[in-house]
Amino acid sequence: MRVLWIGTPLTSGNAGNEVFDARMIQALRAGGVEVRHVAPRPVRRVAQFSNYLRGIPHYRAAFESEDNHQRITDAAHGCEAAICSREFFDGLAAGLHLPVIPVLHNITSCSLRAIFPRNPAARPFVWTAARWERSLYAQYWPFIAVAVLSRRDEAFVRGLRSGSVLYTPPGMPSRLKLSSNAAFRPEMVISGTYDWFPKRRDLAAFSRELASVQTPIKVAVDGALPELEPPIESGPMVADADAIRIGLVLDRFESGFKLKAQYYVSQNCIVLSYSDLSADFAQIPDSAFFVRRITHARDVVRVATELAAIPAPLLRRRMSSFSAACAAAFSWEKSAQVLLDGFQSHEG
Repeated sequence: MRVLWIGTPLTSGNAGNEVFDARMIQALRAGGVEVRHVAPRPVRRVAQFSNYLRGIPHYRAAFESEDNHQRITDAAHGCEAAICSREFFDGLAAGLHLPVIPVLHNITSCSLRAIFPRNPAARPFVWTAARWERSLYAQYWPFIAVAVLSRRDEAFVRGLRSGSVLYTPPGMPSRLKLSSNAAFRPEMVISGTYDWFPKRRDLAAFSRELASVQTPIKVAVDGALPELEPPIESGPMVADADAIRIGLVLDRFESGFKLKAQYYVSQNCIVLSYSDLSADFAQIPDSAFFVRRITHARDVVRVATELAAIPAPLLRRRMSSFSAACAAAFSWEKSAQVLLDGFQSHEG
């Protein structure tokens, strides 16, 4: 089978969208699928503004152009199907004359509403995106199915279409197996990239909260933090099979799937998140213990005190069992197969 993959440029970066595309393409190719990759090019600001005036929604307006339509049409020549990874490109994929499965990393209308809940300037973008989604995702052709990364988005899309909706969450990184001496270490881990303004905003809010809390808990960073005021005193995060730690998801908005939650579990961290991640872990035993929602930095101190009181052998067994269950539930190969089954169901 030859499939066209419409997605972001693959530049060996560690942004979530690029990781998803690279690993899914790898899984498809490992399964014998020939994948042809094409990345739409951003348009100039003047063209983007013109697209807004024409009613093209946020994000899509940055890529809507005759050149991109032609690039995708040319790339689709000889392909039997197409996968459109990211909602940014769904309008471009809708013009193809072959079966398409868009993979929605986020629902634009929902994410904008969550990220900017009290910003009146965001409302027109929310309305335009919602109208677009109601129209486009209800179509059967060429969108023979619509795939999503989170259970919350799955429920939303099922309310828009009677056709197939697929759940294709990201796979989990390789697990770091705990040593026989592993125990809780009072250390909070911060991972991820913070180039995007909403993520920097929420990181800055956490730094202010942390400064107001008296805690001996150390901070370990996997990556680099931007300049903050007040700063977060931290050291580098080092993988350690002897340590069970706390992993922080600082995004206060609920949108898509938080890949860093899986990363934390793979590194034997209890996940504390400002956004609600429960739906995607609900079917995994003990998820309420290992994936929790918090509202303030002081909650980290409370949970750390709780974890320190648990006997190390018991915590070690629970952490190992939960990590193994997550690895079984979240697999790149499994999600890739769900997409292929979606195409085969259409053919059948």
